[in-house]
Amino acid sequence: MTHSQAIAAVGPTEQAKILVVEDDPDIRKILELYLGEKGFRVKMADGAPRALELLGEEPIENMLRPFQEALVAEAVLALLKLTPSEYHTLTLDTADAPDLEQLLADIYKAGRELVGNELKRQGAAEVAIGDTSESEVAQLQTIADATISRLVNDVQFRAADLATQKAVKGLEGDALEAALRSALEEASTTYVTRGAREAATVVLGKGRRAEGIARADDIGKVIFSALLDRNCCSPCSEEDGTEYESVAVAPQVPFDACEGGAQCRCFLIVLIK
Repeated sequence: MTHSQAIAAVGPTEQAKILVVEDDPDIRKILELYLGEKGFRVKMADGAPRALELLGEEPIENMLRPFQEALVAEAVLALLKLTPSEYHTLTLDTADAPDLEQLLADIYKAGRELVGNELKRQGAAEVAIGDTSESEVAQLQTIADATISRLVNDVQFRAADLATQKAVKGLEGDALEAALRSALEEASTTYVTRGAREAATVVLGKGRRAEGIARADDIGKVIFSALLDRNCCSPCSEEDGTEYESVAVAPQVPFDACEGGAQCRCFLIVLIK
């Protein structure tokens, strides 16, 4: 089922809002009209990238760009001082990312607030979001550090590999520098986009799960919802529609069995008792 189908089964409550994620424009239009007639306020997103952008991916990507640019510049300058036989010794420094940690904390809180808002729209009492615990802060710091560390390792590996390829082609001096910079910027941009999406997905999922567990007394059912399109993997497709009595016993999202790892686009839908 799509996320919208799972929520639509509940019935609207006082102009409940739905974010519909669908790649096909014709299906998007049909869902928008159908759900609108049912009383929902519908917000459309043309695929998972746009949906995650709405939930924090784009700000993370923008924050990682300066790190990427600095790493590329550092890698190129370092490689120009090495001989081809020394390229594999390239080592880049890992920088701290306090701003990234704060951004992840904001996304984590947004995930908690989303669950609270969903329960409120279904008739549950409004409950203030509690403070983030020290253990939760430590988890977010670990995710931030891992995101930066993977970016450093990605640039470092690609830089040495690309430099070797360019050297084999006989490039040197300014020609080598220009070719390296261009190729490395293009290659590392792929990681920045992927890394931002993974961090946003993981942190948002953790926030939703934390609030779902905290609000266990209000929740009567949890539905695992996969985005059923051509990119959906078999494990997620098979899990789609499975019901659980609480968030605590439901699978983690991103789904551990997802073949796309942290790129998972699944969702836990919480319903009040």
